Amino acid sequence: MPDAEDQNPDLPPIDGRVHRIISLAYSRIMRYREHITETRFFTAADEERLHALRGKRVLFLPNHPTPTDPQVMFGLSKSLGERFRFAAMQELFEGAIGAVVSRIGAFPIRRGTPDRAALKKCQASLLIPGGKLVLFAEGEAHGQNDYLLPLNSGFAQVAFWAMDKLDDTEPDADIILQPVAIKYRYVDADDARRAIDIGLASVEEDLGIASEHGDSLYRRTRRAALAVLSGIETEYGLAPNPEADTETRLAALYSALEARVVAMLHIVAPKEEFMVHRMRTLFIAAYAFRDKLAEGATRYAHRLQERREWVADVCLADLRRVENFMGVRENRLEADATLEQIGELLVRLEVETHGTKRTRPLCDATIALAGPISAAQTLPAYRTDKRGAVTEVTREVTARLHALLNDMAEIGTPATDA
Repeated sequence: MPDAEDQNPDLPPIDGRVHRIISLAYSRIMRYREHITETRFFTAADEERLHALRGKRVLFLPNHPTPTDPQVMFGLSKSLGERFRFAAMQELFEGAIGAVVSRIGAFPIRRGTPDRAALKKCQASLLIPGGKLVLFAEGEAHGQNDYLLPLNSGFAQVAFWAMDKLDDTEPDADIILQPVAIKYRYVDADDARRAIDIGLASVEEDLGIASEHGDSLYRRTRRAALAVLSGIETEYGLAPNPEADTETRLAALYSALEARVVAMLHIVAPKEEFMVHRMRTLFIAAYAFRDKLAEGATRYAHRLQERREWVADVCLADLRRVENFMGVRENRLEADATLEQIGELLVRLEVETHGTKRTRPLCDATIALAGPISAAQTLPAYRTDKRGAVTEVTREVTARLHALLNDMAEIGTPATDA
């Protein structure tokens, strides 16, 4: 790494020894802890595109389907032979895992608040010659391989702020915005089918439902999901209506939950049109509520903070439950669903019924890189219209990620042996 990085007061130092140990043990960690056997490039051009970034300032912008995505990106840093820095959710920095990730280039960022300290670290990561930063602009892992949440536009603002500073000292400098798509596939189809069958049987037993002879994994998973949805509706005081489509039922459930969260957090109801956007607003509000008194100095302030954390955690748990069942929509699992899509929903059912995910067949990860975007080339537009330029860059990165995921649609395991 450049000496400038180790001397930068805005960046915590990377522990070279810990970084080397993790790098040497990477394959074993991925296989036995993350259940990932291999990371491969979608095409040879994707590998060439990665290596063309060597020595350049790069803001990597991956999609975020699973909590394993940062580890996959760490593998890209190994392939490139350069260290990456990561901006990650604050909760990741608790306990032993937090101690490790903070020593290999990650720093926390608070969601829902203008975290100036984290933003300063983001900029500092990109100001260093050859600096590499990974930002997950979707905000958090959503558990759906083929889906992309709306991107937070903060990544574009960070890149433009850094470019503004560089333009004063290095007129020829640039920061590359690099969209990256990650997609997972089961390694052994037969093993995955067996694991999903066992996992479904356990969920069905907890729900008190029996699978019918000849039922497909798709039908069994959907039936279990609808049974869980009925249970949650009953819990929230809604009358389950099996005749209504799942979109209508989810909308009613979300409305009830939104009213509850708004009341608990003492906030104004979100104004966005789509459910997924309103949920993100509520997630951000809950994280902001949780951290509002975190800097209190007295014992009483700490007690107040504990109460706020309890309220926020209740709201976050409710939001995650509804998020879990966004995968039950009529257009989410179609008749030709892949095993991976069925497995994603099964994991959500396991979290609801068992409290933890249990079914984890071995996967491999495929990486694709879109054409890069030059921050230097878009800087004049930013100086003319800051908001417009940020919106346009966010739109363009979103479009390129969608295109990558569409190109990778062929990656998947058929749900049946046929």
